[in-house]
Amino acid sequence: MICVYVKNSSKTSDIIENKLKNLCIRFARIPEEQGETGIIRPSITEGGKSYSTRESIFEYLDLLEIEMTQMREISGDACYINPKTGKVC
Repeated sequence: MICVYVKNSSKTSDIIENKLKNLCIRFARIPEEQGETGIIRPSITEGGKSYSTRESIFEYLDLLEIEMTQMREISGDACYINPKTGKVC
């Protein structure tokens, strides 16, 4: 599960959340009032890894976008139009 530790009134936090929403990726939003103390905000954790610098966060988001695009390209609908007959499977 992707956890996004947001900082109140933060443009960077808003950008992160919007990027994930635009990618249609489910994530847990953890505001300042919740979660562990001492966590750098904004930051992202996923799969035991943490991204807390602006550079690492946006690098992670860029790689995630590439991965999601590739997954969606190969996992498309298995139906096709037969070019010889014009029939849809």
